Amino acid sequence: MKNTSTTLGLLLSVFAIICLKAQDKKTNEYGFSVGLLTGGDVYVAELDQNFDLESGVSILGFYDFFITDGFAVGLNGSIALPYLALIDENVTFYELALALKPRFSLSDKVSYKPGFNLGYRLITSDELSEDGGTIEGLGLNLTNELQFHISNSFTPFLDVGFITQAAGGNDEFNTTFSPLIVIRGGLVFN
Repeated sequence: MKNTSTTLGLLLSVFAIICLKAQDKKTNEYGFSVGLLTGGDVYVAELDQNFDLESGVSILGFYDFFITDGFAVGLNGSIALPYLALIDENVTFYELALALKPRFSLSDKVSYKPGFNLGYRLITSDELSEDGGTIEGLGLNLTNELQFHISNSFTPFLDVGFITQAAGGNDEFNTTFSPLIVIRGGLVFN
């Protein structure tokens, strides 16, 4: 992907504008979660072949601004550490994403917050730096937070969703992958 800085700049600009619009609202949330990115296949167009991607740890941090009581706009960053058979080593996924998150109250103590995420992903490893460089990609992801309101200072939650790479690659390869399931648990702070 050629216009890396333009894409990243656009994502951050949109987030900043929304944050300025939302500053009248005092409600926001920030949090983190840790869990598992499940395995799947990575498609390499030049080889017309799928390669195994084995599961690994996934870590997510986020900040959400509530524009209304039932709708937030957020920014999140994540790291995942799966194993990629194409290069026979572990890789690191770094991602920065813009999220749209409606919030639904299921009861006094439970709420549901799905997140629709558009992100910029980097996939790095020692071997990749020798074979075309870091892979850059467009992440289209979904999070599903089930929050349990048991305390005024923090809220535990369970997040089950997926990540995809609709487009991406480096100087040597064009790489995409269909949804990989992510299961994480974490804490939200107000």
